[in-house]
Amino acid sequence: MDEFLTGMVLDILSSLDYFLLTITSLLYTNLTKDSSFAYSTVIFAIRMFGISMIMMPLITAGLNFPMDLL
Repeated sequence: MDEFLTGMVLDILSSLDYFLLTITSLLYTNLTKDSSFAYSTVIFAIRMFGISMIMMPLITAGLNFPMDLL
């Protein structure tokens, strides 16, 4: 039962991570020399959160890969 619930949560959140990555990448196009340090830091932090949400399942799948298939 737990696998079913976590799979559903992962399916729901998988669209959120690509959305975060896309939106924050588009926000980087608005950077100018007058942009504040806080703006770029917050956008960078949100973007790294989106990247980590993409990379965590990939790394877990790689670690769980059976070694005899290599």
